[in-house]
Amino acid sequence: MQVRETTLQELIGGPKQFRVPLFQRTYTWRSVDHAQLWNDILSQYDDLVQASAEGVAPAIGGHFIGSFVLAPTASNAALPAFLVVDGQQRLTTLLLALCALREVAAAGDPQAGDRITKQFLVNEYAENDDRWKFVPTEQDRKSFFACIEGHTPASDDLIVSAYRFFEQQLAIPGPDEEPLNYRVVEQVIVSKLSIIDIT
Repeated sequence: MQVRETTLQELIGGPKQFRVPLFQRTYTWRSVDHAQLWNDILSQYDDLVQASAEGVAPAIGGHFIGSFVLAPTASNAALPAFLVVDGQQRLTTLLLALCALREVAAAGDPQAGDRITKQFLVNEYAENDDRWKFVPTEQDRKSFFACIEGHTPASDDLIVSAYRFFEQQLAIPGPDEEPLNYRVVEQVIVSKLSIIDIT
């Protein structure tokens, strides 16, 4: 067993895939859960913006959001694969937040959208099902993959509700009453939320 403190960027960076086991429940987080995570993101965002304004280095470390329990699994793919035994709700939500961020950022910078997709959402050179960084439960896949592809379905399921929550929050000014800096939001999501990876 390996236990380490990490970030989303370190966890999902590079070619690899995370799969929710068949016995796991579907996505269940609702707006109260999304709001709590968003408040954590805004707190870290505010710290980074203030440090930048004061010309000082931001604090080392970040906000702890919990543990991810992963189990390496045999895969026919040429990339490492892991079962998400615990942490699927958080991982799903963080990736949906990145989908919403990608769409908002891409409106002003198409390259930003492409970069977020290739770094955090898909395995760029993989084919078929191996191209997905994350594979949720069977029931959640259609909506989740649509969000990843930038074609959010006209649905009210919990996956789409999560995506729309973050899409709405990104349109609201930040703690400094200025429009959110999408690069700073991305930095917070991928490198300022601390995770314990138990593999």
